Order: sequence, then structure tokens, then C-alpha cells
Amino acid sequence: MNGPKLKFSITFLAVLLTLTACNNPNNKTINDIQIPSVLGLDKGKDKYIGTILYTDFTKEEEKGETTILEGKGLNTRTILQEMDEQSSKPVEIGKLSLLLFGKELAEDGIAYFVKTICRDPLVGSNMYLAVSEEQSGELLKNNKSNSSDHIVSLIEHRYEKDDLPLPNLHSFLFDYYGEGRDNAIPLLKVNSAGKITIGGLAVFKNDKLITTLDEKETFLYKLLRGETIRGDSVFNVKNEDRKGTAVFTVLYGENRKKFIKNHSVPKIHFHMELQGMVKDYPTWLDLREDSQKYMLKKQLDEQVEKECKKLLHKLTANKVDPLGIGDLVRAKSRDWDEKEFYENIYPNVQYDMDLNIELTRAGIGE
Repeated sequence: MNGPKLKFSITFLAVLLTLTACNNPNNKTINDIQIPSVLGLDKGKDKYIGTILYTDFTKEEEKGETTILEGKGLNTRTILQEMDEQSSKPVEIGKLSLLLFGKELAEDGIAYFVKTICRDPLVGSNMYLAVSEEQSGELLKNNKSNSSDHIVSLIEHRYEKDDLPLPNLHSFLFDYYGEGRDNAIPLLKVNSAGKITIGGLAVFKNDKLITTLDEKETFLYKLLRGETIRGDSVFNVKNEDRKGTAVFTVLYGENRKKFIKNHSVPKIHFHMELQGMVKDYPTWLDLREDSQKYMLKKQLDEQVEKECKKLLHKLTANKVDPLGIGDLVRAKSRDWDEKEFYENIYPNVQYDMDLNIELTRAGIGE
């Protein structure tokens, strides 16, 4: 085939493919569908309740308007169908950024909903998962004045600051199907000012919410987990009859966990090195004096170790293992049985901690 004929054939084929694509009813443009960024699921009296959050660009040309749709049903399909019947365009969840569960539903189990959503081939493994302290629908209604992506951006911001472990679907499924570890995902709540905030972590056993961690416990959980150790937390400080609070900022840290096997019960040894600074401390505390700096360091050492052990015992008492203690023991055991470990051994695990805090600097005024 000579040059002109080949060129004509290629051009004709390209036009034909373009026309075919345009006439394909399965190809939908963004203007033809509603794409929610958040799907909230709650337990109702006799049915499940779903709430979606999306931006409707047909109402305001420039920035769009945040819109909420609610549906009820016995399963995910009927919930989405009821939402679809209220919308002027088909509702497609393939680009979902956040799957949010109300606390009551999370306590019953979320595996069915996660697996159902995952069956959509367009749902990405980077979709976030979270739990709402109140009904997820009520929390989403508090977001009406913000963009539909506001909550997702809030989670991303806290994750990038290393305040949260990776909260996406890939990480959730890894912990869910893996042996010797449990899930911990963000816990959202509405504060006293009516603003949505992250109040800590929701900890699961299999697919059921068992307990929650507040913000300080989440900070300690990060230290014990040992991945990218940074963050702020408030601690008490005292000197004779004077008492106050100080903000301890961890700038860098290392944590090495070791399983020590003995004849009675296993022991987990944590070796933790933290470097940081103290900010917002009482005016009567003068960190230019070595004696007061040493006093503060000693108090921080004692409080961090005490609070870490308190958190470890809380997790073991609830038989949840978001730190992967079981996985650590499994790696050093020949005949490790997950059910046997968590029912009979894990609640009695002993914890030992070697902690050293180095205060590298104070504020510029010092």
C-alpha cells in the first residue's frame, strides 16, 4: 500500500472509532452522571440508610453546590437505587473517595458493605475508610456549607502530617485478611463548634468496631507502631507545688519491637528513641537551667512510658491488635494459631519498654 492510501486508511479508521465511541451508550461523560465523593452508611430501625455527598455543578456554574441524597434499603443495591430515583442523573459510585460508617453499624460489622463496594471495578484501592461517632448521615449534613471533598481533604491533611496511619482501602484489606493484626481507621466527629474533626481512631477486630482511641491515645499508638514518628501531645508538668501543661513535639523517632520468648508468657520489648522539643510550657519553667530541663525530661520519660503501657493494656484487654503484636510473635513461632493466640495468650502478654527522650531545642525565645 502506497503512502497516500495508507494515510487515508488511518484517518478513516480513527474517525470511525471516534464515531463508534460517541454512540456507545456505556460511555458516560461527567455531565451525564452524578459522582459522589462520600458515601455514608448507617443502621436504621428496619433498614440501612445511605447518604451521599456530591457537588452539583448545574446549580452554580463557577464552583457548584454541595448536595446530599439519602436512600434506605436492605442492601447496598436498593439503597443506591432509591438515591438514583431522586437524582436527575444516574448516580455512579466508581470514583468514591470516602466510605464512612456510622458507629452503630460499625459495631455490627462492615465486611458486607466493603466487599459490595469493592465489586465495582472503578473503585480504587486509594479510597479512604472512616467511622463517624454519630450517624454518618448527620455528620455529612454538617458539611453542607463546605465542598463535597472537604472531609476527604481533612483526612489527607492529617495523614500527610503523620497524625494518622494510612487509612485507605488497600491498607484496610491488608490488615483484614492478614494474620496477627487488626484494623485502625479514622474516627470522625462533630465538635462543640459544629465543625467536623478527626477525634482519634476506630479499632476493629475482623470487621467489627471494638473500641476507640482518643487523640492522645492515637499519638501514643503512632509511637508504638513505629512508622514515621512525629506529632504533638500535651503532658502534665510539675515542680514542687506548681503544676501546668506542656506540649511535647516529636521531631524524629525510632522504635524497635522485639519478641522475647520464655516458658510462661511472651514478652514484647519496645526500644524507643525520641527527639523533640517542648513548646507552650508554663512561664515558671526555665529550660535554660539544666536542672529544670532534666526534671522536664524525666517527667516526660515517665509519663510517655506510663501512658504507652496503659494503651497496650487497653488493647490487650479488648483483644484487638492494631500494632501487629500477633504478627511479631507469629514470625518467631513454628506452631502459631491465631485463634489460640488471641483468646488465651494475647491478654496475658507482658510489655517491657526502654524509652529515651532527647530534648534537642526549645523555642527561639530560649
